[in-house]
Amino acid sequence: MSEKVPGKVIYIGSIPYDQTEEQVLDIAKSIGPVVNLKMMFDKETGKSKGFAFVEYKDVETASSAVRNLNNYSIGNRSLKCDFSNENSLSGSNGTGNNSGKGNNRSEDTLPPLPPGRSLRPGESYSDAISQTLQSLDPTRLNNLIRDVKQMSQKNPILMEELLAQCPQLSYALVETLLITQKASPEDITQILLGSAIQENQTNGDVPQVQEEEQIDEEKLALIKQVLEISDQELAQLPEDQRASILQIKENAQNGVYGGLI
Repeated sequence: MSEKVPGKVIYIGSIPYDQTEEQVLDIAKSIGPVVNLKMMFDKETGKSKGFAFVEYKDVETASSAVRNLNNYSIGNRSLKCDFSNENSLSGSNGTGNNSGKGNNRSEDTLPPLPPGRSLRPGESYSDAISQTLQSLDPTRLNNLIRDVKQMSQKNPILMEELLAQCPQLSYALVETLLITQKASPEDITQILLGSAIQENQTNGDVPQVQEEEQIDEEKLALIKQVLEISDQELAQLPEDQRASILQIKENAQNGVYGGLI
C-alpha cells in the first residue's frame, strides 16, 4: 500500500522503452478518464526515459490506478505506480494529440518528481541507492551525470532546491561519479570540503575553527552518509570506490572535519 499522500496525479515507472505514449495512455485510460499525461523523453535522443505522470479527474480514480497498475505486467516488465508529489500537471502538455515530448513547465519550477520506495526491513538507504545504481547500464548513468551538469549550469538555484528536496540524490550522484570513474578520491574529497579546505590542509596554518566554517550543512550531511557505509558494504564496492570512501573515513579519523562529525 502506498505511503504517499493520495492525490490526482500518479507516477508510472518501469515502462518498457519501446512503449509509445499512446500505449501508455491506453493503459491509464483503462482505469478511468485521464485529464493529463506527461511521458518523459530524453531531450537529445527523443527516446523514452521509461516513466510518465498521469493526472486523473479525482483522487478516487487515481487511487484505483495506483492499486491496479502497480506491478501491472507489460512484456517481461512490471510497472511501478504510486502517487506523485504534484497536485496537478497543469502547465505540462496534455493528452489527446499531445506528443509528450514538449515541456511547457516553467524552468524555474521543478517537474513532478518520481516517488521513492520504502526501505525493506534491515535495508539502509545506502544499500537501496547502491542496488539501484548498479542495475543501471553505463549509458543511463552517464545521462544522469549529463542532465545534472546541464541543470546546474542552466539553473543552479533550481538545482539547489532539488537537492534540498531530495538529499539522497547527493549521495547517489557521488556514487555515480565513482562508478563511472569520472571522479577520483581526491575529486570527491574536494567536492565534500571545497577547495578552501584543501588549501588549508596543505598550508597547515589555518585554525580548525575556520575549516569547520567551510563545511556547509549539505556537505556535512554527505560526509556523514559516506561514513555510515559499513565494512561489509565497502568490501562489495569496486576498488576505486573503496579508495575514495576509505580516504574520507581517514580524514574523519584525523579530525579534518573538526568536531562536526
